Amino acid sequence: MDRTEFEKSHFFPLIDNLFGLVLLCSIDRNPILTSLLSSALTIRFPPLLAAVCRRQSHRSVTFDSHSYIVAPQLRLIRKLLLNCTRKNGGKQRITRAQLLCRLGNYFLAKESGKSGKKSARKLSEIDLVDEQELRAEVSNIEPKHEKEIASLINSYKSQYNDWVFELRYGFGLLMYGFGSKKSLIEDFASTALTDYSVIVVNGYLQSINLKQVAIAMAEVLWDQLKMQQPKGLHHKDQQPFDSRSMDDVIGFLDGPHISEDECLLCLVIHNIDGPGLRDSDSQHLLARIASCSHVCIVASIDHVNAPLLWDKKMVHVEFKWCWHHVPTFAAYKVEGVFHPLILAHGGTSQTVKTASIVLHSLTPNAQSVFKVLAQHQLAHPDQEGMPIDTLFTSCRERFLVSSLVTLNSHLTEFKDHELVKIRRHSDGQDCLYIPLSKDALEKLVLEINQ
Repeated sequence: MDRTEFEKSHFFPLIDNLFGLVLLCSIDRNPILTSLLSSALTIRFPPLLAAVCRRQSHRSVTFDSHSYIVAPQLRLIRKLLLNCTRKNGGKQRITRAQLLCRLGNYFLAKESGKSGKKSARKLSEIDLVDEQELRAEVSNIEPKHEKEIASLINSYKSQYNDWVFELRYGFGLLMYGFGSKKSLIEDFASTALTDYSVIVVNGYLQSINLKQVAIAMAEVLWDQLKMQQPKGLHHKDQQPFDSRSMDDVIGFLDGPHISEDECLLCLVIHNIDGPGLRDSDSQHLLARIASCSHVCIVASIDHVNAPLLWDKKMVHVEFKWCWHHVPTFAAYKVEGVFHPLILAHGGTSQTVKTASIVLHSLTPNAQSVFKVLAQHQLAHPDQEGMPIDTLFTSCRERFLVSSLVTLNSHLTEFKDHELVKIRRHSDGQDCLYIPLSKDALEKLVLEINQ
């Protein structure tokens, strides 16, 4: 290999990879390498951008009567070249051919590592399987380490008394860790919180009406107070709060209704960092509810950035979190239904399953109202939907609702979960319809009847 080929094949790619940094190599008494470096750098770059010289004590170099600062990032290259100039304890110099061979092998190895071609394949080209089939295969995976996980869950159950103690003293429980904590929290609520009225909120749903949650809590508290103090409160038939005003509802939850400052309600929130609760207004409303004197809160988080939802006041004054690391290593079977898998596309069966899970979480009357609407849509596929007045008449004849207010509350739940939508009829009347195909709707009705 002659001098020109060596410069073009080894030094030029090196200089390109350094992105214009000044290459400085200290070579002691080796005019051959100095000449090669000088030629390569001066041909490729102007003299003001490159310099080759011997090592100086003041860490600067001189080239064509100009002084430049030594780049410390390039000391590795200088060390390599210095090690190549001598061997056998510095007594014997290497020949020109040996030096060029060693340097050539080094730079060839660097170039070969970057010469591989990139693949032109894309993730969108993957043939995705049906989501229902993929979830079925995942459910068939045999669980591992069952004994160790069972022992871990039992260790958490031994802490139930400590958790109740923290709740009674006004703190909130925040569970975090890998794995679904839904079963653990529900077991804690059913076994250790028997003295409380527990209200469960599934935060992993796409949309949640917190105003309805607050009103339901106030109604439960009102029923409890009437039972405990019949003489003082039972004579009032009307609720002492306006359900249309959140300030009145929260004021009632925080009011001095009993002599002792005793907590009567426990709000359990699965995934307080869920998609339906991540906005600032929802978190501030939950913080106001948690700070009420008659309310305690137990919640779980799974998102890595969940603590960013709260400020210092919300954490230490309103929620008063007690953090508990409780990894369960359990699968997110229920929570994951509402999030599509990356390597799968949604199908009709998956949509039916999601709607079925939502309906089973509602009251029997709400399920029956939905069934009336579904049967009407199946019997009249050519119609644009079912008018609200017609639905109310059918439900009242079956003693499912007693007033239009009750029906609207059910419809609000359906619309929040995107089970029912409204569209304008050709005559200008609002009609209700279920956004599912005929086959999917028939399958959903069968699952409701089971």
